[in-house]
Amino acid sequence: MGKLSARLQSGRKALARIAGRRAFESYIRRGRVPAALAAFSAAASDERKFLALCAGLSSKALSNGKATTHYTWRTVGDDKVRDAHAALAGQVFSWSSPPATGHPGTDHNCRCWAEPYFGDPAVPDSLLPLTRNRRVVADPAHSMASIETLTRPDGSLAASMIGMVDGTGISAVFQGSSVSQLVSFPDGASYQSLGLGEAREVTVRQDGETRLRVAWLRRALAPNLLPPLPAPVLLPARDPSDPAGPTLVEITAAPWATMLRGALELYNAAVAAPDAMGVGEGDRSVVAFKIWTGGTNGEVVSLQQEH
Repeated sequence: MGKLSARLQSGRKALARIAGRRAFESYIRRGRVPAALAAFSAAASDERKFLALCAGLSSKALSNGKATTHYTWRTVGDDKVRDAHAALAGQVFSWSSPPATGHPGTDHNCRCWAEPYFGDPAVPDSLLPLTRNRRVVADPAHSMASIETLTRPDGSLAASMIGMVDGTGISAVFQGSSVSQLVSFPDGASYQSLGLGEAREVTVRQDGETRLRVAWLRRALAPNLLPPLPAPVLLPARDPSDPAGPTLVEITAAPWATMLRGALELYNAAVAAPDAMGVGEGDRSVVAFKIWTGGTNGEVVSLQQEH
């Protein structure tokens, strides 16, 4: 087996110090050291073990075309879900080590699915050496100007930043079951999508203020809007040729338009650069909309879904 380069040797020593400190803190707080952390600390403390660990990680780096090495088991959540599958809901499994029932969707008529889990639940990202890669898109016909990614040793994506030709920026962070995606537009508006397990939240900001926030559970029939349904704002603007005359009226762009722009930007990025958006080879990007109608009465929002 070869020797570590000076750079890897320096990284190994730094990881050994961090792992040792985390192991000590875990022992003081909980009275034990997790087996995975103890194994990682032992590997980082020995040059040959560390080299073997790096070789083992690189050899299993997403060779199955998946976006991650782990996933969270999700169910539809109704009374038709098998008891054995309901018991697995929310648990994290490795693609290389499925539970006794097999991976989600493999049983006959199984409607469960695997939600990507970014990283290894046994090893925090703070203990891992992340690899940075930046690509500049030279094709003038391409809407993307640059793509920058941070990946873990197992090949899964930790973060990404995409710069568009028109000045729009798309940044994303992938950690565990949490996926945060932010679209920043040149006019100062932004669209943020945050997913944490089965919970979802979308926030639209315009002129430095939050104009719309929508939160919902995957199985919820209607979203929860904070604040209540916004309406286009009327801004008075005087006619400079007649200062004493009536005001002209301009209508600001509704936050719904920014929400649509942001959703389409994320979709286009997932199609054009799936590796930077956490999309696996077998995954398919889609845009789906649900429409609710209704209104507000004080602080109460009344919504009905349009089919």
